[in-house]
Amino acid sequence: MIGEGICELLWKKWKTWLSICATALLVVACSDNKDPNPEIIKDGSFLKIVGYLPEYRIGSLHTDMFEYCTDIIYFSIEPATDGSLILRESTLDDIQKLTQIRGSRDVRLLISIGGWGRSEYFGVMALSDSARQAFTINLTNFLLEQGLDGADIDWEFPSNASEQEAEMWLFRDLNEAFQEHGFLLTTAQSSWYNGHLKSLDYVDCIHIMSYDHSGRHSTYEDAVADVEVFKNKDIEKKRLFLGVPFYGRDLTDRTAYTYEQMISVYSLNPDQDEAGNIYFNNLTTIQRKTRYAINEDLGGIMIWELGQDARGEQSLLKAIYDEKMRKN
Repeated sequence: MIGEGICELLWKKWKTWLSICATALLVVACSDNKDPNPEIIKDGSFLKIVGYLPEYRIGSLHTDMFEYCTDIIYFSIEPATDGSLILRESTLDDIQKLTQIRGSRDVRLLISIGGWGRSEYFGVMALSDSARQAFTINLTNFLLEQGLDGADIDWEFPSNASEQEAEMWLFRDLNEAFQEHGFLLTTAQSSWYNGHLKSLDYVDCIHIMSYDHSGRHSTYEDAVADVEVFKNKDIEKKRLFLGVPFYGRDLTDRTAYTYEQMISVYSLNPDQDEAGNIYFNNLTTIQRKTRYAINEDLGGIMIWELGQDARGEQSLLKAIYDEKMRKN
């Protein structure tokens, strides 16, 4: 009898425990299936942070970049008319420095092709089937030899309908070649992009250059409007990366100043985006843009460029990372 009583007591406790567990599982399941409240800010842990680093800023290279960035794009090499690659003297040494500092960190390294003042030969190359094929082979082999993770095409800009179509062919060929090796294919584009829309179907990421507008060149309102342009093209939001500047521009003559120069000259509040007739993005605006990218479920934030940043608590890169990692 005593044994039977103990068994009955244990059975009652077991049933109670099972009931509590079942209820807890039901609550979790229901909460997972609820429609997300649009007012609730999502966790941005998966937001990618992509930073360009030009070869003329390699002296600014430091380990913080590898702690906070998910992708670093070394800027840049150029295409030649025959499809070969035009490298500067320091390119290979710089890439070696990047790979050494990266070590085993989970940071992807890409190479940028072109850019402002470095896109002169894109048109001739891309319009030629043989040169375009040579470029595709040369670039793919370069990525393999240097241990890189992909390439960013920054053609500024196709100048006519023929070149716009050639851009599509170029992206198509690179996409096909890169898929075999798992390389990323990305592109930098302005919101006024008027190229062949099919071109963008072939790229993994679109880096929206949401800066260099007239006047106050990179306001929060500009950022929202630029993203909307690409969303209206029915491009998946996860392929869109909002570009932010780490520099300011004089409102009169457009002279550029790095963010580091700004804070070294002026005593600034975190929400102050203008000083000495120079407009820039300070900490509050950068954080606000990052939160917008998270709320919109974009692929990430793109930075032009890492070498212009300050260090420590005034770092814009750190502000992006902290905002990304902020829990709700």
